[in-house]
Amino acid sequence: MKIYELLESQTPQYTREELLQLDWDELCMMAYGVKTGDIIQLDPKKIKIKYTDMENPQHLFDMHGMKWIRSVKFDEPVQVSLGLDGTKTKEDWYLEDGHHRVFAARKLKMPYITAEVERINLKAVEKLLGFPNAKKRNIREDEDYRGDHTAPSNNGYDQPMHNLGGIYPEDIYSNVAAQYYGDGSAYDNTSIAIIQGARNRSNKPIKIYRAVPHELTNDELIKKYQKEKAQIMRLGKVPAGVTMSKSAYYEFISNELERLANTPSNTTKLAINPGDWVTTVKQYAIDHGRASLGNKFKVLTKTVKAKDLYTDGNSIHEWGYSP
Repeated sequence: MKIYELLESQTPQYTREELLQLDWDELCMMAYGVKTGDIIQLDPKKIKIKYTDMENPQHLFDMHGMKWIRSVKFDEPVQVSLGLDGTKTKEDWYLEDGHHRVFAARKLKMPYITAEVERINLKAVEKLLGFPNAKKRNIREDEDYRGDHTAPSNNGYDQPMHNLGGIYPEDIYSNVAAQYYGDGSAYDNTSIAIIQGARNRSNKPIKIYRAVPHELTNDELIKKYQKEKAQIMRLGKVPAGVTMSKSAYYEFISNELERLANTPSNTTKLAINPGDWVTTVKQYAIDHGRASLGNKFKVLTKTVKAKDLYTDGNSIHEWGYSP
């Protein structure tokens, strides 16, 4: 059943055209009953950790034990996002900020912790609702660095990289900038160095990066299957992760190679486009791809001018490309 047929059966007040134009909050409410900004209660044991950010609270616990745990305050909600797990078969809540509180809540065996929904992954909503084509709703097919939010741009409010005076205080250009405006990650000093190097240099070349979902082209699939076929013939083993028998998988890839040989090439050149969220740190893009794109991604790169990168002041690592 197509998505508009499914939703029309559940919400008859909408026509097909109206369903395809629903805004992001409405789609999220239909899919999960929550939207960005909602305050919810979650079991701290079931919140997934995307990165290695539990190392610091673990160190504090090793040093001070339960005395430190009992000193942790829970007066502010932690920040979470909803996305698909690595298999893209189920949804999980992922921790964005509040690692010390979640760590302590687990040690205290708290049944729930208060959390604020920072973003909801487009792919998770699409999976549940079954939308066949994100473009029909004017929503990006790939999950942006900040979910459904529009990237900063030359809109009169956001500021370009070479002149951040309207967004940040003067100390963004000082030696404490990483400490004040970073998020405690390994990228902080790199991002600040790029920002400070671009000060008052509107035409300074800046290399930007963006992680996008990677789907194999026909040519790439042919090379993959040819390699696997040769492996079966040489070693008598199927590739790791294949559950089919050797003969069944050999027949499968032989049929696929024949089909692909008679299928027009689907090579499409991916590129960074105006309006995209980007980062100036390659590793940031890689970590984003691993966490939000099921570890199946490509990192695009492009060299642009500092005056074409805009920020709204929310992150020193994330920029809107607005030439």
